Amino acid sequence: MICTTLTMIFATLFILPYKGFEITFAGMNFWLHLVCPVMNLILLFCTECNTELTVYDSSIDLIPFYVYGIVYITNVVLLGEENIGWRDIYRLATFVPASISVSLLFVATF
Repeated sequence: MICTTLTMIFATLFILPYKGFEITFAGMNFWLHLVCPVMNLILLFCTECNTELTVYDSSIDLIPFYVYGIVYITNVVLLGEENIGWRDIYRLATFVPASISVSLLFVATF
């Protein structure tokens, strides 16, 4: 739920202003950037309402996201595609410096 919601927030805040509605929410991106995150939020708020989510539980749930984030940043920002790293599929450094977008993403996640 957290990762798909972050996908929606990232697409809305960073991709939509620069690429427009057609790229951000058209075709398969409609499902990836809008429908799945909204359905996850509905599921969380409707079916999980009797479960107490503590800060500890939330922190444990975020471990896979942070591990993936560290691996992604290492391969994209530190190594780069030209040095056997990964291609920047999220375009973290395309619109704003990577240090700003990565920091905002990790803070927003927490």
